[in-house]
Amino acid sequence: MKSAMMFPTVVAGASVLYAQNPLSTELKQQYTGSEANIIKSAERMSEADYSFKPAEGNTRTFGQIIGHIADVQLALCPAAKGEQKRGDAKQTKTSKADLVTALKESSEY
Repeated sequence: MKSAMMFPTVVAGASVLYAQNPLSTELKQQYTGSEANIIKSAERMSEADYSFKPAEGNTRTFGQIIGHIADVQLALCPAAKGEQKRGDAKQTKTSKADLVTALKESSEY
């Protein structure tokens, strides 16, 4: 009798844990934290430092990295919804204000 009652209890407990889905909750928290840090970094960097390159050669400037992040979000997130959308911030935006706006818009999408 005890084992007959134990199985439904275990199944009910497992279904409650499955419904909460701790993995997706954790991933959402990590994404939200990273997103906030990137936006804060973009806002705090001075306009003059948007052209900063960590090394000479084939590396992106800070502004190009921010544009790239905005463009990737506008490529991946719509794809998850079954939509085709592309950003052009990396190619067309150069000012801090435009890049921060593009980053925020892609994050909100």
